[in-house]
Amino acid sequence: MSKISRIFNLSTLKSILLVLGAYTFSYCLGLTFHETGHAIALSIVGASDIRIYVHPFALSHCDGGPLIPEVMPFTVAMGPLFNILCSSIVSLSVWYKCNPKILPLLMCAGTTFMAEGVATFISLIELPLLTDWGKVIIIGGIPSIIIGILGILFITIGSIFLLLLLPLENISNHHSVWKLITVSLGFSLYFITSVIYVSIFDPSVLFNRLIALISATGFTIILMAIYKPVFPYLDRISHSETKTVNWLDIGIALGAAFTIIIIDLIFFY
Repeated sequence: MSKISRIFNLSTLKSILLVLGAYTFSYCLGLTFHETGHAIALSIVGASDIRIYVHPFALSHCDGGPLIPEVMPFTVAMGPLFNILCSSIVSLSVWYKCNPKILPLLMCAGTTFMAEGVATFISLIELPLLTDWGKVIIIGGIPSIIIGILGILFITIGSIFLLLLLPLENISNHHSVWKLITVSLGFSLYFITSVIYVSIFDPSVLFNRLIALISATGFTIILMAIYKPVFPYLDRISHSETKTVNWLDIGIALGAAFTIIIIDLIFFY
């Protein structure tokens, strides 16, 4: 058996499709939680005519009319914080089951912590543009170093959550790094789809989607590369046997992804 066939075979393809479906669902659900958090904060400060826009492949936002600067740090911070709270509740409530069939739910916490952590650093890079965390820094007066530390904390927690789920994706510490990196294509495929979509329908946000693609690909490759060295520590936190991925698992994950995309497009855009 050649090296390529050992890395990319039917088992690997199944893992990629499972990850694609689970990640797409968890990421899109996180987008919905994020914008809902903004909407809740806007309602608390008395904003009217609040409208949530969630697009699975383009940019999402929440409108609530003009606001005074004093409340803006609260309304923008509520998005990522509410997302983290809700996604953590979703994942932790089913964590004990450890079954590939519920991977879309189990992946919510890791996906959200990682996404919101990366967003903090994108905000720092884009300063003085008023992104979510940029508004917290510039208008709220919070030092950039605090936001950076928060981002590191989010990324660390998200990495642990995602690495703990690898056995459910038919990945073990005995597999080669190249096989692990190949499976990580499941994460990148979502953002590749997003880049293709905006290239056709909304080129103005293409740069943003490219940054998301590069960030997601880079972080997932790093995660897969460090899996073997950190496996003994992860195994102490949560010992999970490597599961075999079947087509029903994949169907559930892809079905969940398709469902959340349709819901977002119909009810939140």
